Amino acid sequence: MKGLAKSVLTIVSLICLVLGGGMAQASTSPEEEVLFQAKIKSEKELLEDALAGKRDPGLENLKIEVQALDDNGKKVDINIKKYYTVQKLKQTKRGNEITTDYVVLGSAVIDDPKSNPGVNFTQNITGYFSTTTIGTDQYAKATRYEAQYTLHDGNLLKITDAVFNARTEGRTPSGQNYFNQQNPTTISPVNWGQTYVKIPSWDYVNISGSGYCGGILTTKYTARSSSGTLVSTVGLGTP
Repeated sequence: MKGLAKSVLTIVSLICLVLGGGMAQASTSPEEEVLFQAKIKSEKELLEDALAGKRDPGLENLKIEVQALDDNGKKVDINIKKYYTVQKLKQTKRGNEITTDYVVLGSAVIDDPKSNPGVNFTQNITGYFSTTTIGTDQYAKATRYEAQYTLHDGNLLKITDAVFNARTEGRTPSGQNYFNQQNPTTISPVNWGQTYVKIPSWDYVNISGSGYCGGILTTKYTARSSSGTLVSTVGLGTP
């Protein structure tokens, strides 16, 4: 009996030692500290902020681009209004690493009242981005994109082709490179007012150098006898 009791005591001691070591190891891992957190605004509120030019500071290397193209892919000079807003959603710290989440809404309004009043619509693209600092470099990834269309007046305009794309490239924290990783999908038919969603699953990429992550909405349209293309981009880094 003494031998059995001694064996049991030894096993219990070993279990306590293992558990104690595991707990000690876990306790040395830095805990996540929430530095900032905000309730995400509604789509209506974000659009109002974009029209008012309201933007939270802190998001670096932001790329908001709008282009009008002809059927040959050349830029054309027609009236395009560009608006965007940035909302800081959350910031956390773990050790020396700080991670910040943002939402960016870019709105492009195309209006050609002189030559073709039928060309009058808005396309919005919203990107949800997470940025983090590793050493002296900044990394970023997109976690969600949304696209919406709004027709302003008349029914002369028709969208003939719409492509919603997510793209990323660059060096990941592990050193792996992504070149021109993308996921284009065709929106057909386009329903005015509907929200189209794209959820990328790619890793962070270094945007301090030549890395990039972004969402692109390319829309081909016709109105009466004319046609064209409107391209909207919301991204971080250098494509």
